Amino acid sequence: MAHTWWGHVAKPGEWGDQWLSESLAEYMAAYAMGKLCKKQEFETQLRRWRSNSKFVKDRGWVYLANYPSGESVFEDRVGLLYNEGPPVLHALRQELGDDQFFTGLKSFLRSLEFRYAETQHFLGITDFVTKKDMWPFFDRFLLPTEWPAEGKSGGGR
Repeated sequence: MAHTWWGHVAKPGEWGDQWLSESLAEYMAAYAMGKLCKKQEFETQLRRWRSNSKFVKDRGWVYLANYPSGESVFEDRVGLLYNEGPPVLHALRQELGDDQFFTGLKSFLRSLEFRYAETQHFLGITDFVTKKDMWPFFDRFLLPTEWPAEGKSGGGR
């Protein structure tokens, strides 16, 4: 259900923007499982993302997951979109708090409903909701291969 929502309600505008639909769908599916079943479900998935992402640690950036090169193109893309992207979103949620994080997601969906959504829209809405410049956060965690610190993401690499 999460992929149906994120992939169609806010469609990725460019290849680089696919992290929005894929990483958000993955993150929100785990979040829902944590709310509907047990909180432990979400924590287990967070640990799984961290473990599974180790093989792409130095292979690229989440934003550029659809532009990999090398011998393991498919594995790198999957690792970046589905294992590195969700913890970046989790770090953002911890940085902003639930109110601002979910307000930002709602605003993103409302303003781009059934239109093409780009990363710059997501970043701009995040700035607007928080009333501060969040670009350094995204420059640090969305583009480079740095992993959010223990305190920001609930785990370490």
